[in-house]
Amino acid sequence: MISSADLKLVDAIAKGGSLRMAARELGVTSSAISQKLAKLEERLKIQLAQRSGRAGLVLTAEGGWLAEQAGDILNRLKGLEADLSDRKGVVAGVLSVLAPFGFGRSDLVPLVAEFCALYPKLDIHLEFMDNVATDKRLECDIVFRLGRPVNHAGQEATLITHERRVLCAAPSYILEKGVPRSPRDLNSLNTIAIKEDSEDPTLWSFQKTQVHTERIRIKPRLTSNDGEVARSWALAGHGIVMRPLRSVEEDLEAGRLVKVLSDWTVPDVPVVALTRSGVTKPIRIHRFLSFLKEKFVTSSLDKNGLRENI
Repeated sequence: MISSADLKLVDAIAKGGSLRMAARELGVTSSAISQKLAKLEERLKIQLAQRSGRAGLVLTAEGGWLAEQAGDILNRLKGLEADLSDRKGVVAGVLSVLAPFGFGRSDLVPLVAEFCALYPKLDIHLEFMDNVATDKRLECDIVFRLGRPVNHAGQEATLITHERRVLCAAPSYILEKGVPRSPRDLNSLNTIAIKEDSEDPTLWSFQKTQVHTERIRIKPRLTSNDGEVARSWALAGHGIVMRPLRSVEEDLEAGRLVKVLSDWTVPDVPVVALTRSGVTKPIRIHRFLSFLKEKFVTSSLDKNGLRENI
């Protein structure tokens, strides 16, 4: 009979590819892995792995097949444990989250760690990726997108928050290049674009009144898919950047950055969470989304007192 410990052993070898990595995965010594593998092979009368190099392990055809089965069974067991925890109202299991680079790094990273600390039985896998393919979206429990909430096939969208954005630059850059008075003035200045998710990073919208709206196509000198990189360029005086207020408010308060075109409003950007539709959502998903909504609401402070243009 093959036990769950046997399945974990084969799964660890398949993932690690060596005695050392398998030992690290299971929290034992390399010699213990070697002994356990030898005993399992003897019991099954099948060679499951061959040594490769000094400490490498390569699964045989039979070992590879068993590893696939082991992975499926172990995942089902984890899902079963999570389902049982759900029935008891316990947040447990694995929560897989996918987010755009900029939003993920600046906003989600600290909140994911905080949420994980609240629930010791929960593991969270956080990945960053822009322009997520459909199959990748369906693999994850939660996929964050920036922009108008749209239900994708097999998924439903939940509005988490609206990101308030501001235009800003280093004081040194404004002193050197002058203060732009209208969005059109940006065409003669250096701009910094952030390629995040499916948004068009070069199309900037502004509103002064309910009827006075302008959209301009910028020609950025610098472009990145990392919001922190774009912020660092702005701090270094390389141009004007559009960033979420939350990510630059300390810089604005300290005078390291100043608002640009502060008498114009930049439209807020919706942040939505995509989850699988047509299925009962585990309690860990409900709790995480509720946690995020609460955190974003409490942190959305109106910074009207922030420093304005030079």
